[in-house]
Amino acid sequence: MNANYNKLTSYENNFLNEDLINFFIHSKKNVSNKVKMKLIIEWCKTRWFIENNMAAILERENNDCPGYLDTLTVYIIQRKFWPNQVKVPWAYFVALALGLNPENEKAWAILSPANIGLNLYQADLKIISSEKLDETRKKILEEVIIGSGGEIFFPKKELDFYLIKLPKEFSLMNSIFPTEDSNLSSHYFSSSNKVNRLWRNLITEIEMEWHRLKPHDLNINTLWAWGWGTMPVNQDCDTGFKKAIDEKKIKENDLYSIMKKGFIYWLQNKKKVELDINIKNDPVPEINLSETQIPFKKSQNKLLNKKMRESCISFTQTLRVFNESIEKKEERVSIFIFNDTYVLTKTNKFTLSVFSKYLFILRSFYFYYK
Repeated sequence: MNANYNKLTSYENNFLNEDLINFFIHSKKNVSNKVKMKLIIEWCKTRWFIENNMAAILERENNDCPGYLDTLTVYIIQRKFWPNQVKVPWAYFVALALGLNPENEKAWAILSPANIGLNLYQADLKIISSEKLDETRKKILEEVIIGSGGEIFFPKKELDFYLIKLPKEFSLMNSIFPTEDSNLSSHYFSSSNKVNRLWRNLITEIEMEWHRLKPHDLNINTLWAWGWGTMPVNQDCDTGFKKAIDEKKIKENDLYSIMKKGFIYWLQNKKKVELDINIKNDPVPEINLSETQIPFKKSQNKLLNKKMRESCISFTQTLRVFNESIEKKEERVSIFIFNDTYVLTKTNKFTLSVFSKYLFILRSFYFYYK
């Protein structure tokens, strides 16, 4: 393996919840003893690694981006490729991949047409394809962005987003990653700080101009921006720029793939590191602990127990991959397990001895029969 070649694999698995794991371990009817024993052995190994600083469970403090992007953030901070406490500008990497040669010291964001509707309890956000925005509204959008000292980029029509760059003071904006339909709390509309007021004023100007027009067929009434950030001066790509992807080869809208290509390009050119990134989503349905407390009919219980067993087996297999990467001291292989709340990660400490390996296996049996 090349000295600078690294592999990063992130597993999304909603079973990563200590209360849920303990419920299954102590359950007498939901899973078989064989399934339970395998889970106990792997989970005890993982706990032992955590106690000895070879692994860590990190609570996700900010859920404004998907877990797989949080794992990339943890990775570059762990490897000291990125300064701690400095926001990662995901939109910058998209601009880099699309060949825009983005300047640092500018705030970059990914922009999508949207509809926000209010109900009694919350606001509902619906993202709408960028190609559905008519030319009149697009022209108003461009004029307001330019009037605010920024610039907007309209990628090829197959991509369902725009890119904007604005003065640096916008870089501290926070915003959730937009799924097709999202629920928003009042937090996302707050104008309590200077940055939020700047963006709120800008977007309100666009909304007011749009409101004067004939209603849009798809009821586009606003824009949603995400991925805000500025690339620090000492972190920008200062090598000869080369377009990271060929837009002609993009057959479908895949924001993450484009972002990943820009991110990998940055690692190669700035940090001289080759990185292979894989995201593996758990196909097994999510298990909520509350589900297990509800009395069901016999047929429903059978389906629930099957679902629990499959989730338990899937999580055990994922833990095994994670644990083996520590046991084998695979320093250039990074494994992450994440869900909506936590990220489980290896650390860079490799001190596992043969004696220690047998010790935590014995502890696993003790825990099982306790």
